[in-house]
Amino acid sequence: MATDIAWTLLLFIAVFHSATSLGRSRETRAKNGPYTGFKVLEVKVKGTNNTAELISNLETKFQVDVWGHPSRDATDIMVSPVYLNDVVQTLTDNNASVIIKFDDVQKLLEDRVDEDSKLTRQRRSVPPTVVSRRYLRLPQMRQFLNHVREHSPIANVTVSSLGRSFEGRSTPYVLIKSKNSKGDKMVIIIDAGIHSREWIAPAMALNIVYKLAFNPDHDPEVEDLLEKFDWIIIPVLNPDGYVYSHLNSSTRLWRKTRSNAYSNEPRCQGVDANRNFGYQWSDSPQRGGSSNPCNDNFSGPQGFSEPETRNLRNLMRSLEGRIAAYFSLHSYGQYFLFPWGYDAGARLEDEDEMMEVARKFSDTMWEKNLWYEVGAAAKVLYAAAGASDDYARGGAGVKYAFTVELSPADSSPYGFLLPSNLISSVVDDHWPAFKAVALTVWDRLVEDTEDQSSDGDEDTIETHSDDENHMHSDESDEDIPDEGERTTASTRRKGGNALGRRKNMDGLTEVTINGHRYRINLNSPFVEDWLRYQIEYLNYQRQAPRWSSP
Repeated sequence: MATDIAWTLLLFIAVFHSATSLGRSRETRAKNGPYTGFKVLEVKVKGTNNTAELISNLETKFQVDVWGHPSRDATDIMVSPVYLNDVVQTLTDNNASVIIKFDDVQKLLEDRVDEDSKLTRQRRSVPPTVVSRRYLRLPQMRQFLNHVREHSPIANVTVSSLGRSFEGRSTPYVLIKSKNSKGDKMVIIIDAGIHSREWIAPAMALNIVYKLAFNPDHDPEVEDLLEKFDWIIIPVLNPDGYVYSHLNSSTRLWRKTRSNAYSNEPRCQGVDANRNFGYQWSDSPQRGGSSNPCNDNFSGPQGFSEPETRNLRNLMRSLEGRIAAYFSLHSYGQYFLFPWGYDAGARLEDEDEMMEVARKFSDTMWEKNLWYEVGAAAKVLYAAAGASDDYARGGAGVKYAFTVELSPADSSPYGFLLPSNLISSVVDDHWPAFKAVALTVWDRLVEDTEDQSSDGDEDTIETHSDDENHMHSDESDEDIPDEGERTTASTRRKGGNALGRRKNMDGLTEVTINGHRYRINLNSPFVEDWLRYQIEYLNYQRQAPRWSSP
């Protein structure tokens, strides 16, 4: 009996010692980690439109790390304890209010990394097709993609390499085609993981692969999308940075690539790949870039200096004339953006049409009670020269080029550290919006083809409607290539009324507003509000300043 008690006591002491040691270990790591004392501040600048300029100056002078986007009422910045007082003083001097959002970034990281480590241990017994509940590491991604290739019941899936990264890693991507596909179709390209700390973006990309290749919801729209397009999905464009961000809490917030040619300091390695594309490249702070290797937005010495950006460029070149749309997935903030990003003064000739397509995304997200801001990147957010969507549009001739800043919102308590148990919610909320935009792009491509073969005028003729509660956007303006672009121009229709109606083959009423055509059901209970909104937006456009392309 005494022996049993003694063994029980010894076991208790051992367990207690282990637990307290683990607790002290975590406390020690939190106290000694690289982000000890770092804080994330929520900044609101009052009575000024110079928020982006102020944050850019702080980034240059005090090496703050910009988490949120300095375009809305508030933005998040991470500040070193070395510069904390200087940053707060500068913000106060510029009439800004400051709230501490995260008091200890190191502790936040330790807690999240411990959670992710537990999930990583569990993953070994989890089927590789389950990608909606956890962040996969690069080797697990490859296993998942190979599983998709071997087991997709509805698609022909090819797994290939985009090329090698700086550290020699292969960059996997998948080509998904319908099993009924004959020949090549127009292609939709989706990439993610340009910025390595934005883990929700690769997770979203992998889930899109799963949705297209397995159609687990038996969704007829998925079958339709496979019949209309070939799909290329690049889950992680920056594999070196992504692998580095998974090492431990010290590396979790790494953003750039891992090239070491520009600085000997470990913290100054890498290039911001989304400032390194060669169309309108600039390292000027006024255009969102930097020539300082220690800054997170370091643009590199020149456009396409990095193998990661060259890999995507080479893919787009190989598909010249076949790319229907391009989506680059990022986080966070809930924005759906299109070019131009290099200069707020630059304007696409077809910006109104791009806005209409972008609204398909935001309207669908609004059905999920999620607000997405849409527009030209440099106007909605800030200048960011060397971005991938600018290159897609201006360098590769992809008309429908978009950047998507996924959830969470700027006001979220998670920022880049979105818990893995929320992946499924993000996927379920966003997948319908991606489908809506892809189907809209298809409609526009069909219309452009019809426009090229038609010389008719937009005359008002008889109206006709059916019983479907349906609204569909149609664009008749030509796509005039901006300087440096290679988009295909369609025929501009002559004449036309500011507001007209026309019979359409599917029985819906075609309404023409300022040269833009819409097929609608006049019996819809929403049509009155919709028409009022379109007229209000038209009046807004007429009053807004018009920018000419550079």
